[in-house]
Amino acid sequence: MRPHGFQIVFLVMATVLLSACSQRPEGHTAAPEDITHTVQEHGVTVTLTLSPGTVDPREDALLTIQTRYPSGLHIDFPEPAGALEGFAVAAVLSPPDTRDAAGYRSRETVLRLTPTPGSSYRIAPMLFSITPGTEANGATLYLITPAIRPPVQRTPVAPDTATLTTQPEPLYIPPTPTEITRWVLLAALVLVVLAAMYGIGRKLRRRIKIMMMSPTERARYELERLLAQDLPGKGLFKEFYFAITGIVRTYIERRHGIRAPELTTPEFLEAAANRTEFEPAVVERLRLFLESADLVKFAAWTPTQHAIQDTIETAQAYIAEDEPASTEGRN
Repeated sequence: MRPHGFQIVFLVMATVLLSACSQRPEGHTAAPEDITHTVQEHGVTVTLTLSPGTVDPREDALLTIQTRYPSGLHIDFPEPAGALEGFAVAAVLSPPDTRDAAGYRSRETVLRLTPTPGSSYRIAPMLFSITPGTEANGATLYLITPAIRPPVQRTPVAPDTATLTTQPEPLYIPPTPTEITRWVLLAALVLVVLAAMYGIGRKLRRRIKIMMMSPTERARYELERLLAQDLPGKGLFKEFYFAITGIVRTYIERRHGIRAPELTTPEFLEAAANRTEFEPAVVERLRLFLESADLVKFAAWTPTQHAIQDTIETAQAYIAEDEPASTEGRN
């Protein structure tokens, strides 16, 4: 009979598997004899072949299962992997069944087995269920293969004196790109947190310093910061007048106890006129200062450069002249 194409492919693949299993490191002895068991029952022939017949935990082995049976029989084939102990299935070759001229069918399955180091090795019995097609009652017959316990090849390994007497050098494992990215992100996060803590610390120290100032020192500090913004030069006249009158009103509240920021200009002037520490000339100066500012804030009057400078000098002069002669307690 001329072999079919699939049979040729199977033979080539089986040859490759067998050659891979038979390759041994230089210095090894020849492969031990194969282990073969043949069982014949109820017209069925099952042949198990383990090659090589001695297990070397460092090398793979081949388990070949050949079954020949009459075409009139129905056979339930066992799962070979379930009978393996100490082996892992690395590959399976199972071409289609063939049929010869005598009416017999043949099935061949080749498993490439990888031994598990340190295990006990065994191929347990496999159960084949056979149902004769000619029996009316469909009685099931069984064929059981024997267990295979291959011996283990133990190759003594001579100790490496150089390894035992020499301190091994540390192995450098470079970080992966993922690890590098993680560390860079972590470093950036730490820098952001430190920068935020530094900024918060500076603001907190500045705020404490300002709170420890006397009303006069604080008003001067606030005026310096306002003038540094140059709001009139940017055309923000209304914002500038709201800010400068707010500084003066807040100073009066801190210095004299009049809640100036919450009063209208007439209400504030009336309250100041009733206080002995405000001389009439001072009240008149504050009236001109506040009323000119109200024109800008509420009447959309655009002040001249001379009017702006006069407003600044009035605020500075009032705060300087109102400062007490003696050392003032801290607020």
